[in-house]
Amino acid sequence: MAAPDTVYTGLLLYRLDGVVFHSLHVPFGRRSCSILAGQWKWLICRRRVDEEPTHIDIWLIGQIKSPSGALLSLPLDHFEEPCPCGGTMHSIPIKPRKVAFDVSSVPRHWNGGDPVLTRFFDALSVHFPEGERFFIQSVRHFQDQVTDTRLRDDIRHFIRQEGQHGIVHDRFNDVMASQGVDVEKVTANLRLFIRTTQKYLPKKYQLAMTAAFEHFTATLGEAMISDENDMFRQADPVMRALFLWHGVEEVEHKAVAYDLYQGAAGGGYLTRASALVVATLMVHLVVAPVFWNMLRLDGVTRQPGVILRGLNKLYGRKGILTGMLPEFLAWFRPGFHPWDTGMPEQVAAWLEEYEAHGDPMRASQVIYGPATVGEAA
Repeated sequence: MAAPDTVYTGLLLYRLDGVVFHSLHVPFGRRSCSILAGQWKWLICRRRVDEEPTHIDIWLIGQIKSPSGALLSLPLDHFEEPCPCGGTMHSIPIKPRKVAFDVSSVPRHWNGGDPVLTRFFDALSVHFPEGERFFIQSVRHFQDQVTDTRLRDDIRHFIRQEGQHGIVHDRFNDVMASQGVDVEKVTANLRLFIRTTQKYLPKKYQLAMTAAFEHFTATLGEAMISDENDMFRQADPVMRALFLWHGVEEVEHKAVAYDLYQGAAGGGYLTRASALVVATLMVHLVVAPVFWNMLRLDGVTRQPGVILRGLNKLYGRKGILTGMLPEFLAWFRPGFHPWDTGMPEQVAAWLEEYEAHGDPMRASQVIYGPATVGEAA
């Protein structure tokens, strides 16, 4: 379990948002320890070499389940083999999931009947497949330079997850095409834009942009399942489950491109900071015209009141995107790391429910309650 010169001087119990709740000093070799569990589900171990360590690794050991406030006595060998995480807190290991959703009966305005909210997410969705392929290509440029086994595994699973995202959103894009959306033109335009980017921008900058986009999607994913956000409260259950599955996996692999950029690519702060500025501009320049054309196709552009109410839900004082700003802007902090926000409790709840039965529809009910629609295909 550990190298001979390694001494475990403490076990740290983390709350799911990453806040340290309690520290238990358990010397390496002890077979069990007592832990106050309840809502504190992730057992973290701190490795120290000698009495005055020069480096600290945070290792994920396992998940604890108990009724609230119960006192557990758990054998240490009950947990999975610890995984070194390069000095930063990591989530559970990234797991690709093959899922499918029956989107054939999804209503046109599936997000609570609101055309603006619906078409905002539709405009993102139509760009996801080509965008995911760009992310995969950007990561692959540096994949062979990685020596850390854990990061190599994470990259491999990241690629599989992103590939599955593209497949699922391609299927929904077929539904939008049947509604009159010119998906082929949108895709061709984005593909040309990406090829131009790849032609003129250095590979390191492409990776920095990928890390920046991943920060946006992970922040959006965390907002999707926040108790303070009703982003999909009134949404069609199938689409709600689809976006929640995508959002959870974005949180799950949110640090992969960042760690690759900081490590193998040797990226620095200024490039990273500028990449998010460029990525944010690109999202608005590329996605906004498609968003507007979708609204025009629905006849909504002739209804200014509907548009203003919808935009207020996105950009208003209590809007979806406005509420993401503190976490989004944390990117510009010099010492930032994607896992600074830890593992949100709702994400962990979704993952636990999915692991129980492998059904994203049922897993989404943990977040938003029961749905009265058929299961995902």
